[in-house]
Amino acid sequence: TSGKCRLGRQSGSVLAMAAAESHEGSDKQTEEKQQSDTIAATVDKVEDNRSDLDILLEEEEETSLYDKLVQNVIEPIKYRPAVRNLFALVSLYFAATFAYSGFKVVRKVLSPRAKRKRQVNKNITVIEMLNEFLPSSRETLSKSTLEKIRYMTGFSYNLIFRKYLRYLLNERKFDAEAVSDILVLKSVCELTDDQTKEIMREIAQRTFKKYGILMMDTAGLSSDAITKKAAERLIFSKLLYLAELPEMVPSSNVQGGAQGGDN
Repeated sequence: TSGKCRLGRQSGSVLAMAAAESHEGSDKQTEEKQQSDTIAATVDKVEDNRSDLDILLEEEEETSLYDKLVQNVIEPIKYRPAVRNLFALVSLYFAATFAYSGFKVVRKVLSPRAKRKRQVNKNITVIEMLNEFLPSSRETLSKSTLEKIRYMTGFSYNLIFRKYLRYLLNERKFDAEAVSDILVLKSVCELTDDQTKEIMREIAQRTFKKYGILMMDTAGLSSDAITKKAAERLIFSKLLYLAELPEMVPSSNVQGGAQGGDN
């Protein structure tokens, strides 16, 4: 019995020691955690102080720069008439230079040469975009293409057709493909017979104004004049061919136009 008591006391002491060690370990962990939290708080506080210090230094630098600006620039201008007058002259010079540069830019943009250049570029845009379809893919030419051209150039359908017809008469080879292309373009542009007739009349008037009277007898003319008259005859022959096409201008309209001319 006494042996059992001793074993019990020894077991109790061992458990007590283990509990004490466990308690000491937990206390130690708690203390280490508190120390870690304290260190972290100290580091955050140091970082905040450093940030505040950087802000104060930046504000001090800005204040110092402002003071130097006031001392070295504004005060001499304010209290010294010579410096003030010199600053006014320099400012006037730069303002006048800027205004003159702006005036030159505006004058250049609005000059007749610049306007003509923009017009030529628009004409080129019309020709290049239509040539992507004519004659190789004329069946795919649609109003969406014309809408894109109108958006890029500001031209109406009537003017787009007129530009391309003049190009066809002056630059392209006048054959069956060219005739088919202009008929397709007229259809896509949805031009009426009266509009087509007016466009052809306008082209004829421009040709007459450029080359003069149509002459068949070129005797006594210079080589340049003969070349011009030949070009004029060629253009009018193409126009006449198109005017006599029923698909281009119905025969009734042509006859009506001829009667109106005779009157």
